[in-house]
Amino acid sequence: MGPLILSLLAIASLGLVPLLLAKGFRLDRALFAIYVAMMASAAFAALIWPEHRSLHWKLNLMACGLPVINTFMCLEERLLEGEGSLGRLSPMLLPFSWAGALAFVLGSSPEITNGDFFLPQSRLAPLLLVFFVGSMASMSMCWDRWVRTPQAGTWEGLFRLGLVLWWLIFLFLLARALFSGERTPIFALDVFLGVNLAWLAGAYPLVLRRGFLDVRARPTAHLVGKATQTVAVMAIVGLFLWGEALALAHGMSRTVLEITVIVLLLAVMALPLLPIGPLASLRRYLHQHLYLPERDFAQEVALYVKVMAGKEDLRAILGHLCEVVGAKAAFLYRPDRLGGMTLEAFWGEAEDLPQRIEGEFFERGSLSPERSLRKLLVEEELVGVLVLEELPQRLGWDKESLLRFWSSTLGILLRELEWREREEDRKKLASYSEATSFLLHDAKNLAQLLDLILKNYSKLDPSEKESFLEMALPGLEQAQERARRLLEKLETFHPTDIPVKERIDLVPFLKEWAEGARSAFPQLDLTLRIEAQEAEWRGDAKILSKALDNLFSNAAQATEGRGPVEVVLTREGKAPVIEIRDWGPGVEEKDRKRLFEPLFTRKKGGMGLGLYQARVLVERLGGKVGFRENSPRGSVFYVRLDENPDSGG
Repeated sequence: MGPLILSLLAIASLGLVPLLLAKGFRLDRALFAIYVAMMASAAFAALIWPEHRSLHWKLNLMACGLPVINTFMCLEERLLEGEGSLGRLSPMLLPFSWAGALAFVLGSSPEITNGDFFLPQSRLAPLLLVFFVGSMASMSMCWDRWVRTPQAGTWEGLFRLGLVLWWLIFLFLLARALFSGERTPIFALDVFLGVNLAWLAGAYPLVLRRGFLDVRARPTAHLVGKATQTVAVMAIVGLFLWGEALALAHGMSRTVLEITVIVLLLAVMALPLLPIGPLASLRRYLHQHLYLPERDFAQEVALYVKVMAGKEDLRAILGHLCEVVGAKAAFLYRPDRLGGMTLEAFWGEAEDLPQRIEGEFFERGSLSPERSLRKLLVEEELVGVLVLEELPQRLGWDKESLLRFWSSTLGILLRELEWREREEDRKKLASYSEATSFLLHDAKNLAQLLDLILKNYSKLDPSEKESFLEMALPGLEQAQERARRLLEKLETFHPTDIPVKERIDLVPFLKEWAEGARSAFPQLDLTLRIEAQEAEWRGDAKILSKALDNLFSNAAQATEGRGPVEVVLTREGKAPVIEIRDWGPGVEEKDRKRLFEPLFTRKKGGMGLGLYQARVLVERLGGKVGFRENSPRGSVFYVRLDENPDSGG
């Protein structure tokens, strides 16, 4: 096999090196890449040095590939952590490979006669045989251990088996040559090396489709042009080696070839590094498409989900971004209805960035040099602008990929938040519209009642007016109560009173409240049970009483005004909890999530504001209203107050 064919196979296999390392450094990938590079370098030796010297280098490089490939096989995590003596013995035999390669390089010097080579007798031959046998045993055990794992695929198994068999045969032939001193054609050694390189080149389908070494590169039609800059460098080196061979064979000018190669290398190496002019976009393209970074965006995706769920705000994203890329501050702007942009969120500090800017602010180059701007686009539409303060000019591949991730994801996030805000505004508008119609209906009935009373009163004789007022008094009192309730419902949407903080002993407070509840519903069976004898809380008794009235009224309606209803004062940790239990029909499963929404009701003639108002009032006190099923039937509505008696309200 000629040197040129060997070089072609070497160049073909070298493409694996950037492809394997494109996803980031990992020791098993690095070892396999080193092994490929060593075998390819052995093939290039015939083009670089004279025959005797190239043979010496070729054999040494091939021998040094033994410990590299053996370490690669023993390094598999599932092998090192495997149970059983076989899993422990394979790494223990690994030093035989390293010792054998070192002894061969130091103790063997091949000789050439008439196109053949032989290895002179050496005192290290018996020791080398021991090392070779230990190496073959280690590789065989590694293969046996790996092929028994669930992760072993058929094609990758055949590929690994081919490497193991090649080394078993090569070590056998090498050991025989050391002991016998027989002559071996150099051509046969080249063929043997060519078989190894061709087998390595067969790893491309495994890398692209089978996940060999867990390399999840994006296999596209342009993969060769999208691997790394190293592919271009390797191609130029291959051109140089081929050109050197042709120049030596045909007497061509080597000076022109060397100048051409130097110019190409300078162009390939320097082009992505120039950050100015039209090359800036090319540099970003190279960063985005030629390099395939191994970055796990699980943390970023989790943060995105938390923001969408309302558990985090946009400041958390900006803070995380600044922390990773090393920026001092980050500012996020969103377009407003006036054609400008409003500051949506920020992290860090900056002196002169305004809260609102006009749309042409960024186009005029108003940013200072220490600030970087990223437009956030969704389907070519500008949905926001990200400004980073004191962003380092040179970012690593992982930081650059993170910045690209958030530059695209923040735009999508802003669009989704905008749609959510519109939907919430639509729901609020519908709720307010429905509530207004209910309240206007109540106000209209009240106005008609008062108008009727006034009209009849004006037509009466003076002697009849006093008796008429006595008869109309219950209706007027009823109208006054309806007006009071109407104002309370209006205050549900627009609260005006400010909670008053005062220390309250909940035991006497509940006893007094229960007496008032019994007066309002005299036929209802109401029981007050105190399980927490000492329950102090600091808040507004009037607002708490109003919230309990709504919950109690709901329980009374559920039991048709008869009960039984039980009010219990208990504790949850250090927090006082007031429970209102009824044994009515309960709440259907499908309705439980909407219980405290405004205008939601299943009761005939109800407005759906009682439970909503209770929730609003308790939340103003710093507490929480909740629901659970009662046993064996009915409902339990509870008010959980702040566990710190000095922080309520």
